[in-house]
Amino acid sequence: MSDLPLSLIFVAIFVGGMIIALVTSAKRLKTSGYHLRALGTQLNLDVIGGEPFFKSIPWLAFITKPIRIDGVYRDAPVKVWHFSRGSGRSSTPYIGLKMQISNPRGLSFQFSKEGFFSKVGKTLGMQDIEVGDTRFDRTFIVKCSDPYFIRTALLPEIKEKFYHAFEELGARGTIKLESSEIYYEESGRIRSEKVRERFAALIGLCADLRDTVSVYSEQT
Repeated sequence: MSDLPLSLIFVAIFVGGMIIALVTSAKRLKTSGYHLRALGTQLNLDVIGGEPFFKSIPWLAFITKPIRIDGVYRDAPVKVWHFSRGSGRSSTPYIGLKMQISNPRGLSFQFSKEGFFSKVGKTLGMQDIEVGDTRFDRTFIVKCSDPYFIRTALLPEIKEKFYHAFEELGARGTIKLESSEIYYEESGRIRSEKVRERFAALIGLCADLRDTVSVYSEQT
């Protein structure tokens, strides 16, 4: 019997910690959910999720289903969502952006901002396509299954959108075309106006790249 109060204390500490963690997580999700909704409104895209997991338990109403963008932008299905890799303390949050695309010729490409490790990779012979623009070649690492596409598709206005998204707004992931989708992800959550504007710019950039792939696909 003497151990009962001590065990109750441990249980109370454990339950209290779980509640604090849930409330903290809910607040973070609420903030990122707000910005996802704002992004959807800004681009006229559908936003789904946000309803309580436990509708019949009012005091758990703060635990809601993940919010994500799932709509159509310039005739292309597009999704933006939050997800995590790992578990527990090693879990890392990410933001994903996916746009569907018709790609009958099987083109593939990657665009990422040049950094320390990519510079080392280039020194060691990592393949990189130069587009013939000193600023762009200095700023980005480019890979593509067809160099002709890169050199003809990167119009000045598209390059400016790359600079805007990556240099001015701080995009730090990789834009990839694989199979029938253009994909981008970066670590973190959409919790500020700057990150929200970054993803609005990235969606516009991906739509432009989609248009160039459509023109490329029609060529013989």
